[in-house]
Amino acid sequence: MRVPIFFKMRSPTIAAIILAALFGWQAPATAQTRIVAIVNGTPITSTAVAEQKAFVRLTQKKQMTDKEALAVLVDQTLVQQEAKRRTVTVSDSDVDQRFNGLAASNKMTPDQLGQGLAQAGTSARTFKENIRTQLIQRRLVNFRIRASSGIAEKDIAAEITERKQKGEAANDVYTLQQILFVTPANPPPAVVAQRKKEAETLRTRIQSCDQGAEFARSLRDVAVKEKITRQSSQMGDAFRQQVQALKVGQATAPDLSSVGVEIVMICGKQSVQDDTALRQEITNELAGEASKGETEKMMTELRQKALIEYR
Repeated sequence: MRVPIFFKMRSPTIAAIILAALFGWQAPATAQTRIVAIVNGTPITSTAVAEQKAFVRLTQKKQMTDKEALAVLVDQTLVQQEAKRRTVTVSDSDVDQRFNGLAASNKMTPDQLGQGLAQAGTSARTFKENIRTQLIQRRLVNFRIRASSGIAEKDIAAEITERKQKGEAANDVYTLQQILFVTPANPPPAVVAQRKKEAETLRTRIQSCDQGAEFARSLRDVAVKEKITRQSSQMGDAFRQQVQALKVGQATAPDLSSVGVEIVMICGKQSVQDDTALRQEITNELAGEASKGETEKMMTELRQKALIEYR
């Protein structure tokens, strides 16, 4: 059975990267890069195989053989070649948005996530190529389903309208500011408890970001980070629910991160009219049972037509 291209991108994945960095895990040295397969003229290298294995170890918490990792890369190549043939594209900005959103939902910058991936033996490039392939594959499958099952644009539009009327289609943009109560590496429970108490005290005092930042800067071993903007659709479920329950000027409950105890202040909120994510979600839902088996059917067809040379 082939390893699926799709993968789950959840908080434990990023936590594993952080732990790898904290405990100083280093990827083993790799041999000189060589071409291990050519798929319809497109080469796949041994380095790509090694990075894919490390990526899956982090995102799926499982070990892959070289053969399994190569099979995934072959499928990715076939998907991207099919997308090019059908002029189905995913922009770099779409991929970066997903990557940056995953970093933000785990309270990391994109650079920090990239550094953690590199230290764990993979790379931001490999992560983004998996994201890109996942998005492309979904679009190709949805295209096939819509062509065969007759999902009409009017049905999608009607569902969008209904959800907006029910208030279920909100996609807000938040301006956020993190305040970090720094702790040493592997802090004892007493230190964590004390820092959480200090963070909670600050949280209950503030009524605005400016006030919170001013108070925080007067405290010892407390850092005030630059403000950032994030769409609610980019946040993890738990963090989004917490943010949505707060008013502008309030802050999230203290939470322990890899470098200390954090609270996040809500500095601004603005509703946006962007149906892209909602449209994709509805298309997937309307496809329903029709999507089962369609991905593997498509991949089987692509593999049968492909010219693959293994070395």
